[in-house]
Amino acid sequence: MCPFVNRTRCCTDVFTKLNKSNFNGRMASWFSWSLLLLVFLSQNHCVLSQRFNVIATKTPVTSTVGSDVTVSFHLSLERNAENMDIAISRSPNHLVFYYRNGQEVTESQMKEYKGRTKFEKGNLKQGKISLVIQDVVPFDNGTYHCFFQSEKYHNEAVLDVLVFAIGTHPVIRMTRDNRGITAECESEEWYPLPAILWKDSRGNDLDSLSKKTQNSSGLFTVYSSALVKSNEEISCSIKAILPAIERRPGIIISDTVYYRVDRRVTSSIIIASPFLVCILLLFIVSYWWMAPLYESLNELKAKIKSKEAREHQARLSELEKYLNATKVIMNLDAETAHAKIAVLEDKKEARCGQVKQPGLADSQKRFARNLFVLVDKELAEGVHYLDFTVKNDLCSVGVCKQSLNRKERINVKKNKGICLVQLWDDDAVDYSIEETQKLRFYLDCSAKNFTLVHMRKVGKVELKSESFKHLEEAVFILFLIREGNSVTLL
Repeated sequence: MCPFVNRTRCCTDVFTKLNKSNFNGRMASWFSWSLLLLVFLSQNHCVLSQRFNVIATKTPVTSTVGSDVTVSFHLSLERNAENMDIAISRSPNHLVFYYRNGQEVTESQMKEYKGRTKFEKGNLKQGKISLVIQDVVPFDNGTYHCFFQSEKYHNEAVLDVLVFAIGTHPVIRMTRDNRGITAECESEEWYPLPAILWKDSRGNDLDSLSKKTQNSSGLFTVYSSALVKSNEEISCSIKAILPAIERRPGIIISDTVYYRVDRRVTSSIIIASPFLVCILLLFIVSYWWMAPLYESLNELKAKIKSKEAREHQARLSELEKYLNATKVIMNLDAETAHAKIAVLEDKKEARCGQVKQPGLADSQKRFARNLFVLVDKELAEGVHYLDFTVKNDLCSVGVCKQSLNRKERINVKKNKGICLVQLWDDDAVDYSIEETQKLRFYLDCSAKNFTLVHMRKVGKVELKSESFKHLEEAVFILFLIREGNSVTLL
């Protein structure tokens, strides 16, 4: 109990004695009320001094599979936490770590973390803790809660750990049958599940059959096959979510390889010839066929080796860029919102209605013809990210420059002052189902590009990227919201 509590009784006694004394009544009343006020303020100070906030030192924290990751928390005010109870958990009933009475308690620890955690308590007197999770696996991906409890108060904070694994370089194989040439692409040890697709030399998607498997460690193996009906150059593209890396080995299906599908016709003619002539023809035809093939394969190996070197360097650059991205804290700018878009008081959510809002002041910043709303901060340099949610994907997001004319209708495809990426597919949206989706928007102001990460469901990720090098000014993040839908900043 706070020592100031007993002083209340003391002040009451003093007040009674003063009233019974011969002092002037008015002076005694003033003195006693002042004394009671002083005690009341002291009691409140005692209670408030026990309160604290728990803060995650950094969130989200990213880590590759097989490495170590450190989750760190500290109290808002520096104070000794050696005698506090400290728990880190994935959910209320799933303990990752528990510290009580100055010791680690392992009886209730999840079996997945036994022997893999290391508690660093050197800074407990300053109210700081760090927990190292060793040999990270996909299971470690998710949200962690840190709970501090003193004798009189408790509080908690959350931290996200993002785990990723960049898989092996895709292996390309070819088989032949009566239908033509089948190209097969396979890659192992990915997390989360990447997207895989085939394209021809003109950039058109090829019909393919894909499947995936997941091993006991949680890593994915992806496989896809495509039927090639003519000689052409094709590529198998594998895209990861974290970091935004794409592996794209290419392979050329030459006339020499494609014509081998009809080899049975030639074989029938040779079998009908005398034995010696058959051997001679086989030797000549084989040499004539195989020499260009070996030459093509050698050229292909050289191209693949060169592509691997470039992709490796690009992968390292992308990894460093996204790991160092800074989360931007910003609000929606109500003065820029179209009259149908209502920005709530917290300036974190915007909703688009069917009719214009009455009584809105006319502003030069407001979009008059397009259902747009901007954030309130202009970005000119650095790598940033913004988390937000939308309903039914009925939204577009991108960037625009300050000088964009907001009073006339803007053609998104032709106007050079704006760059947008659309989330929805008009033929695929079910308008009868209301579903909220969480997205992350990466913005690289130096490279003049952005990437949208869309987590549709666990293990299934879609990426959409655009370049805005034609926008030479600093940019604002912009949302297009369709009627009856909303956007919320996180």
